[in-house]
Amino acid sequence: RLGCPAFSGEIGATYRSTPVVFGGVAPYQFRIADGTLPAGLSLNPSSGEVSGQPTQLGASTFTLSVRDAGNLSTASRCSIGIVSGVL
Repeated sequence: RLGCPAFSGEIGATYRSTPVVFGGVAPYQFRIADGTLPAGLSLNPSSGEVSGQPTQLGASTFTLSVRDAGNLSTASRCSIGIVSGVL
């Protein structure tokens, strides 16, 4: 199983979240299999960390895939919404 990164962030603020892998054998390799991350964010393929500073408002939906050392893989459909942060 693969847990998604945190589902929300603020425009211009540092975003950093790492998905959780349940089972499998490390090391893992992560990739975006479908869709895109919010503008300004990127995926570290070795750690799975999604980080950066979002530059646009809105939600992005993507499929995050992970493959373990035994060549087994799984994927989760994830979404990250970016808000203005101004109340």
